[in-house]
This record gives sequence, structure tokens and C-alpha cells, in this order.
Amino acid sequence: HIIDPKENNLDYDQNMNYKETIDRHRLDMLSIDGKKKIILNTLKSDKAELSKISLLRDKVYKEKNGIEMEVMKLSSELKKIKITIKDFIKDKDVYLNKIQQSELVSANIKNEIKSHKQRIKNLYLEDLKEDLIVDDCSVDELKNKISKYQLQIDAIGPINMAVSEEYEKEIARYDFLINQFDDLKKTEIILNETIEKLDNEAIKKYLIAFDLINKNFKKTFSNFFNGGDAQLSLDNIDDPLGRTINIMVTPPGKNTRSLRALSAGEKALTAIALLFAIYLVKPSPFCILDEVDAPLDDNNINKFTSALKLFADKTQFIVVTHNKLTMEKADYLYGITQAEKGISKLVSLDFNKNNSINALA
Repeated sequence: HIIDPKENNLDYDQNMNYKETIDRHRLDMLSIDGKKKIILNTLKSDKAELSKISLLRDKVYKEKNGIEMEVMKLSSELKKIKITIKDFIKDKDVYLNKIQQSELVSANIKNEIKSHKQRIKNLYLEDLKEDLIVDDCSVDELKNKISKYQLQIDAIGPINMAVSEEYEKEIARYDFLINQFDDLKKTEIILNETIEKLDNEAIKKYLIAFDLINKNFKKTFSNFFNGGDAQLSLDNIDDPLGRTINIMVTPPGKNTRSLRALSAGEKALTAIALLFAIYLVKPSPFCILDEVDAPLDDNNINKFTSALKLFADKTQFIVVTHNKLTMEKADYLYGITQAEKGISKLVSLDFNKNNSINALA
């Protein structure tokens, strides 16, 4: 079937209008879709912003509640502070009254102090210092002290007008005594230094003499005992003066022992040996021995006289004795005899001249 375009022109125009309308609607739809997407994106953004705003609102509400609580707390503290201020104002009034009363009391005390100062000046011609310090005590206590001091002043009696001259004399005497005391202190220092020097010198000489005596004692002991050994020692070598001297001896054929362990004869002979050791440090032309052989037995007498013979070349010994063995060893013998009653005679015997005896009235 063939359609004549001319016959169907109206339909064609309508179709073209529909098509344009459809195309226009399509464009509108595309525009609407674009706007929809924009609106959807805007909606999403608004939702996110709304969520942030909601969170911020919740945070603001919490801060608001905290601030309201802090305001309530501060209001309560403010009320307490106002009450405290009122109490302080009341206390202030009380303290002001007390201060006024104290100022009145202080003024009265100052007036009394001025009065007493003037009285003291009138009585004793003495100006007290303006900054006089008063003990922290009550007015009654001060009055009691003043009364007590007044009684003490009254007990002293009238003022001695000559006390100034006496004071000057005593001051002069005091200065003189002080100078004397200083001189004595200086003298004491000098004496102590001198004593120290003398002590040091004495210790030196003492130790030198002690060593010599110790060496001599070994020789004399060996001479008196025909052998053996002896030694002297000090308890304290650093401070020898006045210290104990130990005597240790070893007689021939015996062990070393102290002086206390010896027999009486050995002690006596040891003492004689020590005397000779001391004597040999500074010998003299004459030596007198007074009955030193009294406690010795015959054997020790022989030792004693043999030792005397060794030293007789340099020293002349004068021996006072009652022992016959000692007399036999002498070169000269002098004795006192009483041939007639009441008449004493001096008898001398020279063993070197045929044992001749001379009697002197």
C-alpha cells in the first residue's frame, strides 16, 4: 500500500512534533537527572554537616551543663565567702577595739616609763636610753619589778660620792694586775719552753748515760760473777724520765731471770755490780763503800774483792766492813779498839810492810 505523503502530511507534522517533544523531554530528563545528582550530593553533604552540627550541639550542651554546675558551685562558694567576710568584719571591729585599748595601755606605760626615767635622773643624775628594751610582761609584773628594784636601791643606802675616785684607783690597780698577769703568762710560756728544752736535753743525756751504764753493767756483772750476762731496759723509751728500769741478769750456769728471782747474795752482788757500773760513768779518785759486803757469803766475798782489785789501779777504795775475808784483801787496815775502858785507840795495819801495826792514841 502506497501512502501519499501529501495525504498524510498532518500525521507527519504531528509525529515530528512528538519527536521534538520527546527529545525536549529527554533533555529535560537529563537536566533533571543532573540536578538530582547535584541535589543528592548536596543532601549527603548536608547530612554530614548536620551530623557535625548535632555532635557540636551535644558538646555545647555538655559544656553548658558543666558551666552551669561550675556557676552553681561558684555561687555557693561566693555565699560562703560573703559569710566569711561578714565574720572578718566583725572580728576586725573586735580587734580594733583591742588595739585601741592596747594603745591606751601602751600610752600609760610610756608615761610611767618617762616618769621613772625622770625620777632616776633626779635621784642618780643618770639618763636612761630612749630605746630601753622592756621585757614582754604585764603592767602588774613591771610594777612588781619596779617595787623590787626600789627596795634593793633603798637597801644599798645613800650614794657614796667618793665612789668615782675609788673606781679610778681600782681601775688603775686592775690595769696594773692585768699587766702583771700578762707578764706572768709570758714568763710561764718562757719557763715552759725552757723546761721543755731542759727535758729534751735531760732525756738525751739520760739515754746516753743509760747506754753507758748498761754497757758497764754487763762488764761489772761479768767481773763480779766470773761470767754471766746482765742487761738494763726501760718500760717506755719515748718517755724515759721517771719510768721503771728493768734489770735482767743471767748468772753463770743459770737461765735469764729478773732480780726478784735471785738469792739474797746474788741480789746484793748484782746491786754492787750496778753501783760500780754507775760509778764508772764518771769515776773519781776515791770511792767509799759502807758495809756493802754484809749480805754476801764467803764465795761472793771472794768475787767482790776480786772485782775491787780490778778497779783499784785507777780508784782508791775505802771499805767499811766487818768481814774478815774482805779485810784480808785490803792493803791498809784501820780500826778502832778500846784497850782500856773509856779510852779508844786508832789501830792501823799496813799489809805491804811486814804486817806492822801502829796504834795511835
